[in-house]
Amino acid sequence: MELRTEPTAGVACDRNSLSLAELIAHLISQHHEYLRTELPRLQRCLYTVYETYRAQDSATLASLPGLMFLMKDDLDLHMRKEELVLFPAIKQLEREAAASSSRSSRIRTMLSEHDSTAEALSDIRRTTRDYQLPSHACDRYRALFQDFETLERRLQFHMYLEENVLFPRALSLESQRCPV
Repeated sequence: MELRTEPTAGVACDRNSLSLAELIAHLISQHHEYLRTELPRLQRCLYTVYETYRAQDSATLASLPGLMFLMKDDLDLHMRKEELVLFPAIKQLEREAAASSSRSSRIRTMLSEHDSTAEALSDIRRTTRDYQLPSHACDRYRALFQDFETLERRLQFHMYLEENVLFPRALSLESQRCPV
């Protein structure tokens, strides 16, 4: 498990002054909703580019639909678990300033899933040779690679916020309630 560093570009928010519930609301409205809209759109665009250029660019494009499908599936499940299990637990923790060891375990699970997402992003970047376009790329192809870069930046920032602000603050509340 590796903690993300703050990306140089991203949606700015005064994350340390927000309550955990406010930070969660920010993550859902700014990051989860973006992913729910962007991932299917990006997937459709990828399939169009794939169908058009797969013969010419099979080395670059052949594995992208599978990588994208798996990453989207993993992220959909991950966000559902965060929204239905982890985030309510953190909000409850904040409200009660109480903790249990199961919350730490849930956070560790989410961190492991972040690692999987980071690996998928790395695979996409490596497969596209750092989003290098072939000379024959059309506007849709160019937009696809730009969108991949945007997705990567936003996901990195999302994971950074959770790993470096939300989760440590939740664990701090937990340790205040249950000193070692």
